[in-house]
Amino acid sequence: PAWGSVITANNVYSGCTGLSGTVPAWGGKLTDVRNAFFGCTGLESCSAELLADPTPAHITLYSDCFTGASDAVRASFPASWGGSAN
Repeated sequence: PAWGSVITANNVYSGCTGLSGTVPAWGGKLTDVRNAFFGCTGLESCSAELLADPTPAHITLYSDCFTGASDAVRASFPASWGGSAN
């Protein structure tokens, strides 16, 4: 689901192997996504809204957000977030 009014998503899907579907767009109030998808291998894609602005200014804590996530998801995010996009 969309993040809505969630502020912290620290470790929310960390280590998840059974999750499939699309990463939703970040909610406008979200500030902390540290380790959110760390080691998550089930995700295959990101929503168009998330890809349009993968590093919004309101998110200030994002270390290791996608480390170990599926290649498809990591490729959508900049290296500073642990992704592989330029």
